[in-house]
Amino acid sequence: MEPNDNDVLLGRGNGLAVHEGNKRYRQLILDCHHRYKECKTKVQKKQIQEEVFHTITSQSGRFLTQQQTADNVSSWVEIKKKNAIVKISQSFRTLSNRKKPHNNTDTESTT
Repeated sequence: MEPNDNDVLLGRGNGLAVHEGNKRYRQLILDCHHRYKECKTKVQKKQIQEEVFHTITSQSGRFLTQQQTADNVSSWVEIKKKNAIVKISQSFRTLSNRKKPHNNTDTESTT
């Protein structure tokens, strides 16, 4: 399976970060983050996760991960929807953790 520009490629590394589908995905997460962090219930968060999933898939995008075959060849495979939702949730949590202010006592004034 060959990835297209609308696919979200899962994994690590800068090569994935510059993939067009991953850039769009990150922007979508940023765009929805304020609403996501304002959610009061898991049901509300799930609705936003589903919205992100639908936005990607309605544009012919898929959530793909690399898998090694028995003969040591790697290929892209589509993950199940429930696993994609977990990844979307993880992206929101990661963004929330990055946006939290760090309480660094080394830079505080003591005067």
